[in-house]
Amino acid sequence: MVVCGVGVNVLTLVLHEHSRALNIISKFESKKYIHSLTDSDGKNLRFFFPRYELTFLVHDGVLRCKEIAGYLLRPQQQIDKTLLGIEMYLLLKESCGKDEIIIFPKGKVVRTEQVHIELKDDCDAKFLWCQYRFHPRFHYIETRQLVLPAERNTDAPMHHGPQQSRASRMQLVALHVATSTVLPDELLGMTGEERAVTLLRQSWANCPLSDQECLALDNIMSLAHGLNPTVSLLCEDIFMSSKQFSFLYPNNGGHHECTVAESYEGSAYLNNLKNNSLSSRCYLTPREEEQVIGLQSSKPVLPRCLEPNQQLLPSPVSPNEIRSVQRRLDVIQKGLCTSGVPLEHTHSFPLIKKPSSKLDKSKNAFEEIQGDVVESRLKVGKFLLDALNQEAEQKSSHWHDNAQRMLRVAGRVPTAIAVDLATIAIDPIMIATFNPMIKDKSHLLESISIWLQLCVYEDKLARVLSFFKSGLIEDVMAELAIRTVWDTSKHPHWLVFEVENGIQIRQDQYKVAWRMLLLKQSNQIQRGFEACVFLFLLNSLYFNVSGIQKRYRDMMSQKNSS
Repeated sequence: MVVCGVGVNVLTLVLHEHSRALNIISKFESKKYIHSLTDSDGKNLRFFFPRYELTFLVHDGVLRCKEIAGYLLRPQQQIDKTLLGIEMYLLLKESCGKDEIIIFPKGKVVRTEQVHIELKDDCDAKFLWCQYRFHPRFHYIETRQLVLPAERNTDAPMHHGPQQSRASRMQLVALHVATSTVLPDELLGMTGEERAVTLLRQSWANCPLSDQECLALDNIMSLAHGLNPTVSLLCEDIFMSSKQFSFLYPNNGGHHECTVAESYEGSAYLNNLKNNSLSSRCYLTPREEEQVIGLQSSKPVLPRCLEPNQQLLPSPVSPNEIRSVQRRLDVIQKGLCTSGVPLEHTHSFPLIKKPSSKLDKSKNAFEEIQGDVVESRLKVGKFLLDALNQEAEQKSSHWHDNAQRMLRVAGRVPTAIAVDLATIAIDPIMIATFNPMIKDKSHLLESISIWLQLCVYEDKLARVLSFFKSGLIEDVMAELAIRTVWDTSKHPHWLVFEVENGIQIRQDQYKVAWRMLLLKQSNQIQRGFEACVFLFLLNSLYFNVSGIQKRYRDMMSQKNSS
């Protein structure tokens, strides 16, 4: 045994070669570099990864991560239905919630017989790790929100920063490209290449790239070379955009130069378009084509397309049901306000050991409303996806209907998934990408708005019930006081922002935003103020939502060009 000092504690290095836990975590780090340590009385066991500065504490039969507070190692260590072929990761779940995250070593992604991350085999090497989360609603993997230093153990190393976040997203792109196949991932509803295209657009920057970001771009281009021309061209677009304002950053940016895409990547992209062998999710925008190819291509169109004639069935959920949900919440809130609950003491004490009948009834009422909201959200979601994907119940008599369905089976027309509903709410032109035969698009957009509002209420009720479970009645009242007072049809991007982040915009935030919008003097200035208002909402909520920022920027640029 070897005795080593760590802070004020004395830990003993022990041999633990046949531990089941060690066998699980050794897929992330080699066993020879994992230290099994116990304290002086030999009761508390921990596994320390010195090359990553990661520690897992064994407590009550589970492994808790010291560096990521509130998370423990998930018993089932296999990613379901995406990123198939790679095993160098660890899955963690929230100890008091449903949130799940995944950590990968930061390094070069290599594709051989299997996909792995290339690392040095040196005992004194130091590595970083990337932290991602599964989106609770849309289920895709995304870069996790940055953890502020005050929220972390001061002795633990900080592995994240503004540029680290973009570099981590780029490594996720490399993982998707390396594991992509011609078939869509069951979890994502799209191929790894299509997801990589979305993530690359979120990584767009107009400031110099760091060395890590340049290395990550090179890694992506080497994996996409000859296979994914859209991915290679988007990498070049990011590199070229990062150079446009480099004169404003004389002392910033890395010293590593990114590899420029080969000229035939553009030719391959144009050839794929001509042969209609490219999914519409992998189309470049006109701006991107001019930037990296130098011309705008002609996208495939439906031959002799007739007037759209598909009439949608009535939506299973009406706008009145949305208003009914808010009225039911108002009734409960009013009852709690008049129930005589000592709210001034709830910040220090739980509700009571035995909840009063009024509070118990309120909790049951919240659960009943939550069940109704979830049921309605599932109904309208199925209705929308069936309409966009031309399922049997929504099939039209259009002469091109069968041809469109065949293109979808072949992967040339994408299959709509839940996250596409949010995209369509911001950019209704995307409806034609999935089903150009729909006639009444306003009816579809109204149903999408209803679906988004139901998602907001579902997340709101989940927070309310969580506060109830913790005995935080004051937080319950604060959550009930928040309501949507703005017109969702006029600001769909705000509604999408709420759904993507699982939050609800407060009334005070809307008041400030509305005053900013009232300052408009012309149509052109109005567009600028809309962008400022949106950025105000982003900054006031401290959320990382680069994806929706990119979509909003592209939408504004299309309006300006028209």
